[in-house]
Amino acid sequence: MLTCYALTCDYFTNPIGIDTPHPHLSWKLDAPQRDARQTAYQIQVTSGQDRLLWDGGIWDSDKQLSDVSLHVPYAGEPLQLGQRCVWQVRVWDENDSPSEWSDAAFWEMGLLDHSNWQAQWITPDWEEDTSQPQPAPLLRRAFATSGEIVAARIYATALGLYELHLNGQRVGDALLTPGWTSYRHRIQYQSYDVTALVDNGENALGVLLGDGWYRGHLGFQAERNFYGDRLALLLQLHITYADGRRKIVSSNGQDGQWRFFAYSSDLLAKMARVLGKSSDADQYAALAPQIKAAFTNEFVTSGGRVGPNSQTAYVLALHFDLLPEAMRAPVGWIATAACVNYWPMKEPTSCSHRN
Repeated sequence: MLTCYALTCDYFTNPIGIDTPHPHLSWKLDAPQRDARQTAYQIQVTSGQDRLLWDGGIWDSDKQLSDVSLHVPYAGEPLQLGQRCVWQVRVWDENDSPSEWSDAAFWEMGLLDHSNWQAQWITPDWEEDTSQPQPAPLLRRAFATSGEIVAARIYATALGLYELHLNGQRVGDALLTPGWTSYRHRIQYQSYDVTALVDNGENALGVLLGDGWYRGHLGFQAERNFYGDRLALLLQLHITYADGRRKIVSSNGQDGQWRFFAYSSDLLAKMARVLGKSSDADQYAALAPQIKAAFTNEFVTSGGRVGPNSQTAYVLALHFDLLPEAMRAPVGWIATAACVNYWPMKEPTSCSHRN
């Protein structure tokens, strides 16, 4: 008897962010005997959270006389933004004996067209000499949630490179996102499941931007700004509550919620010295304390309280080294005190993780 395993959708195992209306489904076959082969298949797809039993669903292919097990296109009801589709497959062998149904797999739809994007491109508001490498800007936004969260997805891309953080935690494990494309014609976006990272209450998003292929040195002539000279971010966070409510947090230059900081001035100064660029090193070294001073004036009180007085605010300020040295100890003490108040224990062991 044949066995179906390793189910994939558009080459991925249980992917999220699929944005084609007819995803392609594939599976592998195993058999205890030689010369076994598939002669037919049947696919069933339901919409929901990992349901195994067929309930009418959104597509039943019925029995199809075919040995195809690669890239079978979905042909059911039209799919919607963020919809999760759970599917399984069974096959018939050369003796017309059916296999057992496979274990369930799923895919989740992303943003299907431009109308699904509520976000706007935002760019750092600063003066730059784009003929030279610049400090990596950090864009930050705080937001609040209220209620039990059952799902949270981030859809993000950038002109340049981006690195995403949520409540002090790195989001995803990919590097050099969104990748190199012909930016004038198409830009890839990535989808992230951040359900476990969103807190009930105060939260903060932070995004580092970098030149990358978009405006960094490119080609044999080391030309800069080949595709453009302004870094930008496009981001949309979809939050679903247990009671059915939905909330969208997006990049929007008009809402006044995003803040901009230059994060890596001191790092660039060190790199410039290694490369022998002493004038650039002096420029970046002088910029770093100015950034810290501006952040302190805007968000830190004389007593060491940061922003909305939440653990997230303290962790981000310390992690991104946005505080003058004299302020790090007071802020660290307040962050520790907040951790003591949060955890119901006599002596806190660590305040680096919140679940």
